[in-house]
Amino acid sequence: MRLTVDGREGTNHLLAVDHGDVDSDGATETVALVRCALGTGGPQQVVAFDRDARGRVVTVGRVVASSIDTPRWLIAVDVRDDGVIRVEVGEIHPGGGWPGEWSQRQWRGYRWDGDSFGQVSGPTAFGPNRHRADVAVTATDLVLADAPDGSRTGSVTVRVRNTGDVPVAHVALRIDLPPALRPDGAGWAACGNDPGTTARPVTCDLSRLAAGREHRLTLNFRAAAGSEVGEGTAEVDVRPTDEGFDFLPDVRPGDNTIRIGYR
Repeated sequence: MRLTVDGREGTNHLLAVDHGDVDSDGATETVALVRCALGTGGPQQVVAFDRDARGRVVTVGRVVASSIDTPRWLIAVDVRDDGVIRVEVGEIHPGGGWPGEWSQRQWRGYRWDGDSFGQVSGPTAFGPNRHRADVAVTATDLVLADAPDGSRTGSVTVRVRNTGDVPVAHVALRIDLPPALRPDGAGWAACGNDPGTTARPVTCDLSRLAAGREHRLTLNFRAAAGSEVGEGTAEVDVRPTDEGFDFLPDVRPGDNTIRIGYR
């Protein structure tokens, strides 16, 4: 198998290399951190190589590999004088909107036992990651009724839940109803912003949401007398954000959006 250090897609990459006596035979072995071709999803592994009696390169064994669970990211490798191979591992590989600084990192040590490499030092698991948010939303349909002043009014009950294991600094709620339907009433006081604008969708910035807790809102809408609303469906969407109101990736984005009816 050919390895390369350039960034061409379709090639297998040699990311890092170190040397040391990893099998206690008095000779120096080569330990390499490699990544498979990007077209395969780019899994990584650390592998130890040696030479046999005829000088041919042979594989001692695989030290550790990235996983669909964790660690998903192998970052660096260091061979100690006592033969322990230290590998810096990351919880989640950067990409797809996930920056590397959001991932937790650890150094884990591995030693050869004569048959395979096993972990002998460092953590064996990652704790909760505050950037791995998981929020969900449900909402009722909007049914309008005539008001004495000729307007039409109705309410939507929205339930925003933190179904993950870490708190979320803020949650951005969006409701994409027709412009004729304007926010109305005291239920909108829970929003950290002013939702009473003509912008669409209507937005409501909700405060910190602890793990396992929920925001339950009853939000009133009003259509002015003589305005045409009709009937249809509208999208209700929630997205977790950090302290600076930057969006966070959601662990299960499928439950971040629903559609409600209005009439």
